[in-house]
Amino acid sequence: MPHPDALSEQADRRAPIAEDMRFQRRSWLIERVCWTLWLVVVVATLTGLFSHGPLSGSVATAANGLSVGYERFQRETRLEHFTVTVPAPNGNEVAVRLNRAFGEAYNIETVEPQPIRASAGRDTIELAFAPASGQGLVAWIGARPRRWGLFELAVAVAGEAPATFRVLIYP
Repeated sequence: MPHPDALSEQADRRAPIAEDMRFQRRSWLIERVCWTLWLVVVVATLTGLFSHGPLSGSVATAANGLSVGYERFQRETRLEHFTVTVPAPNGNEVAVRLNRAFGEAYNIETVEPQPIRASAGRDTIELAFAPASGQGLVAWIGARPRRWGLFELAVAVAGEAPATFRVLIYP
């Protein structure tokens, strides 16, 4: 009659095939950890950690009511969208200023509505808009990232405090 431990599933065996159950249990543990990590990556992807989704979408605001809608996590090869909302302006023109980091990180491809004037200085890009009288401005900026990294961006209305935010651009 065989020894009772020899019949255990967790015991090492030599016949018919040599098995090292300690090694096998480690392999199973590593396999479960890898499957768990893979599941975490899939869930993070679906929630927007690597691009569009609830974890990525955000809005930065300034004290004057200026707001910028953007994605926290962006891809270097993808056209990204920034939605700039300015409450009813005091004058006939709204000058939106993008900081130097914005100009270094992005190529601006489209702006809707078309600005009446655009200029680039050493530290800012300025887009001037003429919104309908008494109404606010909603401008959409389509920009393609030039390089990857973490960027501190700022968007301001001329003479006002900026809305600042960080964007992580993946390669």
